[in-house]
Amino acid sequence: MPPTVVDLRRAPRVPFLGALLVVGVLAASAGYGACTSRSVPIGVIGGVLAVVFLLCLVALPGVLRTRRLVIDHEGVRLERGGRRPEWRVAWTELAGVGLVRNDRERQRIARRFRANPLGNVPPGVVAVTVSVELVPTGTEAVRRHPEMARYLRLGHGEAWRVPLIVSMGEPLPIADALRRRRPDLWRGERSGPALLG
Repeated sequence: MPPTVVDLRRAPRVPFLGALLVVGVLAASAGYGACTSRSVPIGVIGGVLAVVFLLCLVALPGVLRTRRLVIDHEGVRLERGGRRPEWRVAWTELAGVGLVRNDRERQRIARRFRANPLGNVPPGVVAVTVSVELVPTGTEAVRRHPEMARYLRLGHGEAWRVPLIVSMGEPLPIADALRRRRPDLWRGERSGPALLG
């Protein structure tokens, strides 16, 4: 079975680069117009657009950087484009895997704004944070993975809750990949807070 690779970049590259180009052209045009006509309002607009352009340039490395979840025969890992993954957990170190989605937020907003009679916000209206929950086999597995300490949550049992992606309602292949790869470890997909609980 081939590995499942899920792209986790926060924004698609092409639309982001297109928006960056448009903002840059508008900022340059407004700046040129302010210089030639000595118009203060055009200069202010050009300045605001230039600040937005610079903020987008600062965010550019994060958008272009690879970030992907890989589920394969060895286990689960998060890659950020470097030689080594950010973290890697083998199947032998896991007692269970699951997916947690903060669908409650979508339902709360639907009730509040009366989006439709069913009380559900249509996909694409409210973002849903998807976290993978990895249950270690014991304290020895937790000790072997100090890089996962920031994800460790206590409650119904120790588990690493790793927020992965903000979905706008489209189906994600993460649950299917985990279920197919290790059905014996699959604990299901549930709704809950993204980080706690």
